[in-house]
Amino acid sequence: MIQQAEIIRIADAIVSYLTGNAFAMPLEVVRAYLPTLDLGDFTNIRVTIVPRESEDVPETRTQRELTYKLDVGVQKKLASFDEIDGLMLLVESIIDYLWASKQLPTMPQAMLRGVEHTTMYSADHLDQLRQFTSVFTLTYRVVR
Repeated sequence: MIQQAEIIRIADAIVSYLTGNAFAMPLEVVRAYLPTLDLGDFTNIRVTIVPRESEDVPETRTQRELTYKLDVGVQKKLASFDEIDGLMLLVESIIDYLWASKQLPTMPQAMLRGVEHTTMYSADHLDQLRQFTSVFTLTYRVVR
């Protein structure tokens, strides 16, 4: 078995968890180190999980609290701007789905601690690329 950094295992667990759910619209969920800025001719909804940062602080004398932040990008090339309302609702439902359990089935030691929706939608992507892009940050906590 290949050893992976804990933040990568969390990212992969998020990919697996989101892929296993039937959302209102079909998703392609991937982990990447660099998010795709321009989808080109890709017409499906792409959800990209990007590991971003970690913090390691003492929890007790014998345990550490590790906090991991992962960016989640939800993107779709638009046929019409009428699609945006449905995509905004999809982003909200993805966040609700993650909050509903707070733990990832394949990595239960990682607890969701927060969601920061930094980019509800990118006006530049709408204007220049005719593409919906929404970005939020997930914060997971692991004690070891």
